[in-house]
Amino acid sequence: GLRIHDLANRAAKTGSGFRGHFGWLSYPEQGGSREPGSRGGCVRDPVLWIALLLALALRAGLLLLYPYLPGLGDESLHYVMAVLVEQLGHGVMGHWGPGYEVFLASIFSAAGPDPWAAKAVQVFVSTASVLLIWAIAYRAGGQRAGRIAAFLAAVYPSLVAYATYLYSETLFLALILAGMTALFGLSGERTRLRCVVAGIFFGLATLTRSLVLYF
Repeated sequence: GLRIHDLANRAAKTGSGFRGHFGWLSYPEQGGSREPGSRGGCVRDPVLWIALLLALALRAGLLLLYPYLPGLGDESLHYVMAVLVEQLGHGVMGHWGPGYEVFLASIFSAAGPDPWAAKAVQVFVSTASVLLIWAIAYRAGGQRAGRIAAFLAAVYPSLVAYATYLYSETLFLALILAGMTALFGLSGERTRLRCVVAGIFFGLATLTRSLVLYF
């Protein structure tokens, strides 16, 4: 009879459900190779987990070291706008998309208008971006490329620092990467649904930073 991992790999190849969109985030074939574009196994890749833990530690450590820095640039505007959205249901400025302010407002509605809470959530969002970067690189170039990309993203200074500021870049990057991750599964069946998933992420990214419209 078929073994369990054979059934799982057949399900991944049919493109059904979650595995159809993000199939390479699942378990690898037993004894299988890591050829570029093959369905992979982040769950059993200890090197990836080390990269993710490193990314989380760097971002969380920086936030704990500097929990309440003075607002820089657009930080103060993002904060004020988010508080207005949370308390009044709308903002006062129209030249930004509402995505990031709504994101902050949803956090403030649960944790109060504390910028630290929003930054703490962004630490996890930025760490998730490292996983998405691994997925794209793994899909394009195999296990070694995925691991290298994950470690570079984990320690890249700008990605680490931006997670601890109230800037829209952290959320924006995660949404773009999620859309690209969905598009990387465009081979096989159910491609229309995959395009819908990618479109949702790209649409949310556009509401966060409208510069996506130029691409």
